[in-house]
Formats: sequence, structure tokens, C-alpha cells
Amino acid sequence: MKILVSVLSRSLVSALPVFALLHLSACNSSTPAETTAAPAAAAPADAKAIPELASLGSVDIKPGIELQLPTSFLEHKQYLSVLSAQVVKATPMVMPVPASWAVGTAAALPQKGYRINYEAQLVWKPITVGLDAQTATKMPFGLPVKADSLAVFYADDIEHETDFSTSTVEPNKPFKVTGTLYAYLQNDGNNRPTLVVFPYAHHNTPTSQALTKHYLPIK
Repeated sequence: MKILVSVLSRSLVSALPVFALLHLSACNSSTPAETTAAPAAAAPADAKAIPELASLGSVDIKPGIELQLPTSFLEHKQYLSVLSAQVVKATPMVMPVPASWAVGTAAALPQKGYRINYEAQLVWKPITVGLDAQTATKMPFGLPVKADSLAVFYADDIEHETDFSTSTVEPNKPFKVTGTLYAYLQNDGNNRPTLVVFPYAHHNTPTSQALTKHYLPIK
């Protein structure tokens, strides 16, 4: 069955300062899509005030990557799993906050955070029951072609060669991606650092999920 396109809605783009780009290794070339640039890195004085990500401990970025994965159209089931992930580079930044966080002047101020470049292994595990059951033996996998794009990748059978690079994945066969994840540095209430990723919104993301804060575990 057709798995519909996953893209950020225009109404959320201006509100969410989190950005996703996944780049599938060995994918086909295509014409670059129009994209919006990600937030600029902090000035040197600001960046120096942000600790290196590695100094916080071992950060599990899998929950953040899972937010970038599309879900099935009707039942919002996940059919792509993150097998492994590792941080390639983490750049300290000062970033604007989502509109939903901006309650009061202090909350609306830019916050410290990181642009996290990563590598990950994904696998497609087809949905076998329910309204969104997947019976195909291959699935097109499309990604924005510009770095730090506001667009998210999709998985479907609709033509998007002018906007995305496309490759084909098969059930239960791992494939490699590289991507970018944005996270805010906050305290967990016990004066311990925590990383918050605002959810990446697809066109069928429930409103309640789109407004939920998600945390990256630090060990």
C-alpha cells in the first residue's frame, strides 16, 4: 500500500527550531530542493560558555533519531527501527526556542544547545497487521538533498525526484544513514544536565505528540 509523504507542515516550520536531514549512503542524485537554513552557530563568546557534549557523559541519541522517522498514515505505527547510532560531531550553539515553549520573556530567549551530526543503522520492519499493513517487498526511501534542511525524509511510492534523493530499501536489511539532530541543553530539576529535542513533525503527526518534549538519556 502507498505510504504517504512525511514533511513538515508549513504552520509548524516557523515554530520549530529543530531540523532534520538524513542522508542515505549510496543514494541516487537529484535536483536540490528549496530549503530553509538551520540556525547559525553561536558567536565565539557564546559558544565558549557551552560545555562540550562529551563532557556531559554518554548521550543516547536514538530517541531523537526515532522522532525523525515517519509513521504509518492511519495508525501512526513505526516501521523503521534504529539499530545503532553514534555521534560524529557535536557543535555548541545558541538557538531560538519553539513558540510553544515561549511562555514569558525568559522562556522566549534563545537557549544553549547542540547541532549533533550522527551516523546510524536503520532497518525496515514491515507492518504485518492492521489498516496500515505493508505487503511490498521494496520501499523507496527519500531524503532532502541539502544539509540542515527543514524538510524530513519520506518513505513512499510517490515521485519526488526534483526535491529528494531516492534509494530503495528492503525488509529486514539494515542500511546506513547520516543525519543532523538539534538538542537544547537544560537542567532536569536536580541540577543535572539534560538534552531536549523538540519533536520532528510529519504531516500526520498528532498535535499532542508534536507539542511534547522528548529527552536524550545521558549516562
